[in-house]
Amino acid sequence: MKSKTAPPSLIAFFSIVALLVIYVTINTGGTWQFKEIRGFLRYDFLADAFLSGQLFLKIPPDPGRLRAVDPRDPAVPRPFIVDAIIWEGKHYFTQDPVPGLVHALFILLFGFPCRTGLMVIVFSTGFLVWLWLILRTVQKSYAPDQEWTLWLTWLCFALSGSQLYMVSKPVVYHEAIAAGMFFIASGTYCFLWQTLRQKHFAWLGVAALLWGLGVASRITLVFYPLVLVTCGLYLAIKRRESYARLASCAAFLIVPLAITLFLLLLHNYYRFGNFLDFGRTHITVPGRHFYFYLTIMDNSFRLVHVPFNLYHYFVTLPEFSPEWPYVIHPFYDIAYATDIVMSRENVSSLLFIMPVLLLAAPHREVIRWLREDPVLASAIIAFVAASFATFLLLLCYYRAVSRYLYEFTPLLFPLILCNIAVRWKKSAGSRGWSTRKVMIVVVVILNVFGGVFLGLNGMMQ
Repeated sequence: MKSKTAPPSLIAFFSIVALLVIYVTINTGGTWQFKEIRGFLRYDFLADAFLSGQLFLKIPPDPGRLRAVDPRDPAVPRPFIVDAIIWEGKHYFTQDPVPGLVHALFILLFGFPCRTGLMVIVFSTGFLVWLWLILRTVQKSYAPDQEWTLWLTWLCFALSGSQLYMVSKPVVYHEAIAAGMFFIASGTYCFLWQTLRQKHFAWLGVAALLWGLGVASRITLVFYPLVLVTCGLYLAIKRRESYARLASCAAFLIVPLAITLFLLLLHNYYRFGNFLDFGRTHITVPGRHFYFYLTIMDNSFRLVHVPFNLYHYFVTLPEFSPEWPYVIHPFYDIAYATDIVMSRENVSSLLFIMPVLLLAAPHREVIRWLREDPVLASAIIAFVAASFATFLLLLCYYRAVSRYLYEFTPLLFPLILCNIAVRWKKSAGSRGWSTRKVMIVVVVILNVFGGVFLGLNGMMQ
């Protein structure tokens, strides 16, 4: 008799339950009580404003701060909310609005607000579910006889620095990114469902709507839908679809996304009178050099930041402890010659996600397969291109921050699955443990070690 094995979906369910225990423990510091960090914005504030029929927050700025020449100036000796926007005597929310709508829905359904830490866990775990479905799709196509690659790749992400650092801090910034990637991944799976199984084009409309919600949660994720929409149109043209079907494909891909993005820009207009004003120059900030950028440079995204951020991410080591000054970054929070301001979080080094980047380096056999399976291959190329474009965008920002890893590393994992499968298969004929197998195991262990480090670091900050 053949031994029965549990279905993959059941194994995934119990794996997620086990991972949830880890995530909640890290997020709550082992107390299992979700707490809010005082002095920071929370999406509950935005939800409360939405439910009151307004875009500005119901918490008024300090009157003494409003009487100052510039209410954003951190030198004004009056209290303020870190990173809140002060505009025309009112407080506005800095992050993009969709998670605020989710919080508002939660309040309508249950009658009380939802904790930030809980939503970080919900969105990041939800992303993990969608990533499993995406990886399952890739594994069935590329390595149908190597199901273990699905579990290894998925757990590599679940225990990576990107994921564990994201779940470690119950702050609004993490919630915005986790929510954005949740919607991006859910839309991506719908896109793959339609593209690979030739389902109705309505699935592309669902995908585009979810991508729009992702961008309206985190604007820096905009390259994912742009690249994936281009991929969908390319595949439709490559299949020589009729003009009517091509027009339907384009409409379902573009219209829902365009409507969502227009509503996001309309949200900006009704707040600040400018469609493209996301409020980044109206923020109340705690540091003088941040204030300098708001008032003088008027732009946080500049090409001059790229070489500094490349240095921050790739060359520097994390700040393990103030007792070890030789690994502390030498340019932490320093303004350069009153022209370039750079800021680096103490664990923004890519050292501990370097295993992910190494595993994502495409093997030549994978490249050969990409030529033979144009549909799934185009999707994987789109994932990599969107991840790379997002990383380039973040390199232009004036801060190197560890939470940004979550914006450009997760959708590299379908390619990582293919790389692991082909490298393992290449060494299948060798006796014992070949060099390839040993390297894969070592890199996976280093990835988990980096994840634990970043997770614990975020928890203790």
